[in-house]
Amino acid sequence: MRRRISIVKEQYRHGASDFRPNQETYRSYSTIGHTAVGRGLNELQLGGSVGRIFSGSKLLSGYFQADYRYALVENVQDHSVDRSNLELELGWFVTPRWTVRGFASFQETHDGIDWNHIGGAHEFHAHDRAADADWTRVGVGLSVPVSQTASLFVSYARTVDGVNTHDGSAITIGTSVGFQAPGFGGTRIRTAD
Repeated sequence: MRRRISIVKEQYRHGASDFRPNQETYRSYSTIGHTAVGRGLNELQLGGSVGRIFSGSKLLSGYFQADYRYALVENVQDHSVDRSNLELELGWFVTPRWTVRGFASFQETHDGIDWNHIGGAHEFHAHDRAADADWTRVGVGLSVPVSQTASLFVSYARTVDGVNTHDGSAITIGTSVGFQAPGFGGTRIRTAD
């Protein structure tokens, strides 16, 4: 997900406005409690992204992007765990090379198991896969391009509110690499002269 957001952000850097519908599908795999990455459920995500670059004065040079997805998720023990996710990001181009950003993400599960009211062993076994998980996470980040197509980034994110989810925070350090698919246009990341 970071790669997709980073690629979209870099397009905004060059004055583009964008609405990008998205559709993602995931395959099923085995899970046993907390030992698997993910929940092993089939799902279809439908949504869209919008964004805008702001350029005027040096203080107002930046971007905004938003991404909304609705996930149609395989039911677990007669519980629908369809969910809505919203991601918002605001960035400021401090210099032609350095970008500072703030972001927030929200999840609302539209049914599921409330961990405070588990109805027996059958629900306890599926309480992670079918959780009525709602949360709010916020964070900040910094990125700098290192070549015409790659950037390094560091970010910090924290869960500030949630039910039926795990509390925590994360520091992420990585790189994003832009690419251009044939026929889709695009631009390279600007670097300072």
